Amino acid sequence: KAELEKVSEIASAQQKLVLNEQILLDHWVLADAGVMDSAELTLLIGPPVPKWAAELGLDGEHPARLREFYEAHGLEVAWMDSDEQVWQVLEKERRSVVQNVSTCKGWNHHMDVRLGDSPAAVVHAGKGEKLRLDVAGKISNNNGDSC
Repeated sequence: KAELEKVSEIASAQQKLVLNEQILLDHWVLADAGVMDSAELTLLIGPPVPKWAAELGLDGEHPARLREFYEAHGLEVAWMDSDEQVWQVLEKERRSVVQNVSTCKGWNHHMDVRLGDSPAAVVHAGKGEKLRLDVAGKISNNNGDSC
């Protein structure tokens, strides 16, 4: 995907590669997925993803997943109207949490998940597939209390 980004100028977070109607997962080795020299792949281009969100492993479907969750639970907020608004609110909240954790303001946490060398906010696995996820984060209590 990084090589495709260089020649197509389409961010790797927007790309999905398809082989024989199967979307190839980012962590798959192409040869293990059946991609050979003569294989034809389809490139699907998804919605744009802000750089900071891609660095967390979020994909262009995140706003839609969030809307589905809110609808399923009867939640309504004005900022769900556009993907851009969703990204803006998420970025603002993420910055706020990181700042609050660093100053022990309120009860907060943030975590980052990685699958190998790649951020993995969304993880897909096949039946019986074994994955190793690395999780790192910080937790803070208000004013550093020890509740």
